[in-house]
Amino acid sequence: MSFKEFKDSLNVFAQKFSVKTEEYAKITKLNIDIKKIESDISKLYKELGKEVFMIRDSGVTELPFKGTNVSDLCDRVSDYLKQIDVKKDEIDEIRKTAHLKESEISAQTDSADDSDDGDE
Repeated sequence: MSFKEFKDSLNVFAQKFSVKTEEYAKITKLNIDIKKIESDISKLYKELGKEVFMIRDSGVTELPFKGTNVSDLCDRVSDYLKQIDVKKDEIDEIRKTAHLKESEISAQTDSADDSDDGDE
């Protein structure tokens, strides 16, 4: 392996490493966001259970969701679940983008190798 080949190989490694590092950093941030939202959902579920119990304990046999805190809590949980879905879609998009960048780096390297072969 010549010095130029070694240098090119090291350059490709550095580019791919950079892409992977960026990918992992973004995904980690999104996963942390998802965990926080899941924690918020757990708190809402607890509050929701308490609210439903208090309504039932007051003698109501059928739950009247209209005009109660139960409806609002359910809406908030639904909103949080949608936020999680959006973040998971973002993670998928980051992975696709990173894979494309890695493919481009490999393709550039392969085309550079092919052009170098003709020079000798």
